[in-house]
Amino acid sequence: IWGDTVNTASRMESSGEPGEVNISGDTYAIIKDHFDCQYRGKVQAKKKGEIDMYFVKRIKPGFSTDAEGVHPNERFLRELGVSADAEQLA
Repeated sequence: IWGDTVNTASRMESSGEPGEVNISGDTYAIIKDHFDCQYRGKVQAKKKGEIDMYFVKRIKPGFSTDAEGVHPNERFLRELGVSADAEQLA
C-alpha cells in the first residue's frame, strides 16, 4: 500500500505521542467546528512537503454532555448524522 494518504498517515503516527490523537491540517479543517484541538507545528511528509499537525483534545463544550468533552450530546450526533442507537453501541 502506498500513496499520499498512506504517507500522511505514517507521518502522523510516527510524530504522535502515547495517549494523544494526532491529526493533519486537512483533518483538522473537517473537525474543527466540533472538536478542540491543539496546534503542534509542522512535519515533513514524503512528496507533500510540510504539513500541519494537531492533537485532538476533546469534543467542544457545546457538543458534549460532560465537562471533560468525552461524550457527545444530541446536537453533535444530529449534526454529524450519527444515530443515537449507534452511539449507545460504542
